[in-house]
Amino acid sequence: MKQLVIEKEKFELERQKFADERERLRKENIKLREEQTKLAIEKEKEEKQEKSKKNKQLKQKSSIEMKPSPKQALTSFKSDQEPVIRELRKNKDGPKMKDGPRQNKQGPRKKKMKGEQIDLPIKTDLNMEEIGSTPPVLGPVVTNGMKPLFGMKHEGGDAIFALACKYPKQFYQRFVGSVREAGYTGDVVLAVSPPSQMKPGVKEYLQETRVVAYGFEVDCEGPDNCKLKDEFLGYPDPRPYRTFANIRYALYEYWLTYYTDRSYILILDFRDTFFQRDPFEHLGPVHKRSVVYDLQVFAENWKVKKLGKCVYNSLWLGRCFGRDQLEPLKENAVICSGSTMGSLPGIYHYVRTMLTAMDRVKCWLKNIESDQGYQNYLFYNGHFDTKYGNATIHHQGTGVVNTIGAMNGFRVPAHMKGPLDTHW
Repeated sequence: MKQLVIEKEKFELERQKFADERERLRKENIKLREEQTKLAIEKEKEEKQEKSKKNKQLKQKSSIEMKPSPKQALTSFKSDQEPVIRELRKNKDGPKMKDGPRQNKQGPRKKKMKGEQIDLPIKTDLNMEEIGSTPPVLGPVVTNGMKPLFGMKHEGGDAIFALACKYPKQFYQRFVGSVREAGYTGDVVLAVSPPSQMKPGVKEYLQETRVVAYGFEVDCEGPDNCKLKDEFLGYPDPRPYRTFANIRYALYEYWLTYYTDRSYILILDFRDTFFQRDPFEHLGPVHKRSVVYDLQVFAENWKVKKLGKCVYNSLWLGRCFGRDQLEPLKENAVICSGSTMGSLPGIYHYVRTMLTAMDRVKCWLKNIESDQGYQNYLFYNGHFDTKYGNATIHHQGTGVVNTIGAMNGFRVPAHMKGPLDTHW
């Protein structure tokens, strides 16, 4: 009995240690994001001031030399006078009225409709017969890509994907250990630190738990501004420097080539995930399944966290895609980009759609490091839907993933807080 008490005390100490560390990281993350947002706002303000100053100088210069008509100005100004051209184009419909909106001869200028989609050249006509023979979204077919460490091979059944670099052994025990203890014996595919950079005990644990591990190295031009090394795909990364949240989708696209059209894939964040059961057990044996389009996304607690209410998600979506794109989605649940599941056709379409959107919009150039803005914009605007079927949203507490991050945060009303085994 005494031994049990001691073990319980040790367990409680470890749990408190985890809780303290998680809280410290959360506060640091909030502080960092606030600083990034402040810097971005200041930079944007300085750019506007500089642009306004330059426009004023160009206008003064042009008024001294000549006073052309708007049409002449648009055809004769040089490229370094583009700010003036944009101003002329902006005002070509008529003068701005003091007591109302800009008007022209045909009447009031038509306002942009809420929810109107921006121009994203994303293919939604998935052809399931072509899966496996289609080249990547960017670059040629990978023929000499990196192989798993320790001689491991993909089994080709179901799989769990995650980016898991630079963590201590304890984190792998929580993620991999819990899913193995739940009875899952299939592939757990992780991008990990090269063996020479692994924390103590990690190498041995990955081998012991049969993880399909890839040594993950990048070339960087600053913190969280990197690209894959040539060795990973067997050729230079065709994409520019970008955040890790964006890079990981290129890993997923490569790993998918090892699986069959009857496989199911679960993509997860690594650091804050643990398992209570085999996530694929309800699907039955792989060889007995039909080939279907199935894509499942998982929402956070809608009662306390909506797209328009959360400061981070509204920033990620609004700044990157535009405030007019956020407006019709403000009351929708936040979809977590750290957990997505589906059949191979579903995940194949999901990954390629995310990559295409990232290549087109490049949110990281607007100081948006997260991939969650893409996920929410694309889902709620129907880009994950195909002729074979539509994506399915599971609200918090339903489906195989329970996203609990927003259930006890500081924005949650006091009467809605509580341990998982009581209120929730």
